Amino acid sequence: NAGLSGIGLTVYPNPNSGQFVMQLDLDHGLEVKMRIFDLVGKQVWSRNAELPYGEFKQAVDLSSLSNGTYLIEILTEEGRLSRKVVIQ
Repeated sequence: NAGLSGIGLTVYPNPNSGQFVMQLDLDHGLEVKMRIFDLVGKQVWSRNAELPYGEFKQAVDLSSLSNGTYLIEILTEEGRLSRKVVIQ
């Protein structure tokens, strides 16, 4: 994603049953806002973290939510990165 060359985001497994891991790979420390939205735009999960250089894994449990597609958004002072995750 333009503006976020220093961040990698991997979501696995995808699709999943509501439990998955977001893995961030950072080439420098950053304050990161992690958000997950449904397709209507309602925020269903969030976490803010001051992350160091390297690999960070965040386990997420959305198994109480309806099946469907959700949007993961990673926000930093440098920009925004997004991925879709499918719960089935």
